[in-house]
Amino acid sequence: GSGAGKTSLLNALCGRAYYGEMTGSIMINGNKASVRNLKNLVGFVPQDDIVYAELTVRENFIFAGRFRLPPSWTEEEIKNLADDVIASLGLVRVRNSIVGNANLRGVTGGEKK
Repeated sequence: GSGAGKTSLLNALCGRAYYGEMTGSIMINGNKASVRNLKNLVGFVPQDDIVYAELTVRENFIFAGRFRLPPSWTEEEIKNLADDVIASLGLVRVRNSIVGNANLRGVTGGEKK
């Protein structure tokens, strides 16, 4: 629930918590690991929305892909990956919906996250 420390935990795991003292080990599937070594497999979306309200869900993924993926990726490869991610997140139903914000009606808060 609210105030339980979920964001603080994720910030600590990702090395984004520049407050307090952090100790311990990160274990992934029983093996000591570092989240930094998994950057190509996982992503962390901060609570502050960093998506564009005026774009559709699919357009946001494609836009992000253009900046995060290697320059060697073609536009078709980026679009295919965006579609794969949308499907794996269960967002196919809203892929062509505007994301929206407080002033522009769009997808739900859960779908946005």
